[in-house]
Amino acid sequence: MEIFRKHLVASDLPYLRQLLTTTKASVAAFDTEADGLDIIESRPFLFQFGFINDHDELYAFAVDLEETTNWREFINVVS
Repeated sequence: MEIFRKHLVASDLPYLRQLLTTTKASVAAFDTEADGLDIIESRPFLFQFGFINDHDELYAFAVDLEETTNWREFINVVS
């Protein structure tokens, strides 16, 4: 299995869009890390996601939400 890892920044959005439109994911997952457990008061600071395609290539990404001004766009691209 080949593994691709990348810490994404805002300039990576075109790359991410292109990858997700040309690669068919067979399994995908995502998660966030927050500064607490309260669903209303806690703020997420990390968004990670990944997928495996039909060629057994694993893609794993992380977005630092504290350093990304357009983090909603990353989440919209993935979902």
